[in-house]
Amino acid sequence: MRSEYGVAEATSSRALDLFTDLGDRRGQATALHSLGHVQYARGEYGVAEATSSRALDLFTDLGDRYGQANALHSLGHVQYARGEYGVAEATLTRALDLFTDLGDRHGQANGHLYLGITQRLQGAHEPATTNLTKALALLGEVGDHDGEAETYNALGELALAHPDAGDPHTHFTTALTLARDTGSRLHEANALAGQGRCLQHTDPARATTLLHQALTLHRELDVPEATRTAALLDTLQRDYPTASKPPESSAPLHDLPDSRPPRHL
Repeated sequence: MRSEYGVAEATSSRALDLFTDLGDRRGQATALHSLGHVQYARGEYGVAEATSSRALDLFTDLGDRYGQANALHSLGHVQYARGEYGVAEATLTRALDLFTDLGDRHGQANGHLYLGITQRLQGAHEPATTNLTKALALLGEVGDHDGEAETYNALGELALAHPDAGDPHTHFTTALTLARDTGSRLHEANALAGQGRCLQHTDPARATTLLHQALTLHRELDVPEATRTAALLDTLQRDYPTASKPPESSAPLHDLPDSRPPRHL
């Protein structure tokens, strides 16, 4: 996936140059926002943070609150990806406040989603549960099933450490169904990896199968998640060597038994 963004980055850079030559500041801001998104998708987080900050400054100078909200949300994404969770939480909160003032329910949904993910990573489980639950409700209202898949995966991750967030197996299974319905291979891969984590201690052979499937998709998509999935699979195969070769076939994921693993993987 990351390797496919070279052309998009070049195109956004050309657009930025043209808007700059024309003195079109709104065009520059929009091109910078697009360029930052592409750089983020390619994993160029340091450059993406600088680009998104420039877009934010321009949208702010122009008084474009909708542009500001989107730029803040993108900047929060980058800060989250860089592990700057406290800074990202503050940035995403600003974006959410703007989306709320503007009445943009889709923007609010995404704001709650990534705010919840960032809070989970800081161990703030209760507010994370609240934000992810709000995101799920809003995404359902606007009919964004792809966003719902991402949110169920996030809830699954949260529930592995915080049982009050629900059953992780159920969350990951729902995410898998939605991801396959919408054709989102990334969310499908993440759901498969989540299911594997749920079963790593109760059914390591099945968990191995699921993690192999997830790793195949992650590598095909060329996404950072491949590194984590490979590490999970290596750990599982080391702890349960007899489960290192997955069976040729396995039961449907919906038929897998419920389980709750230890709080830390």
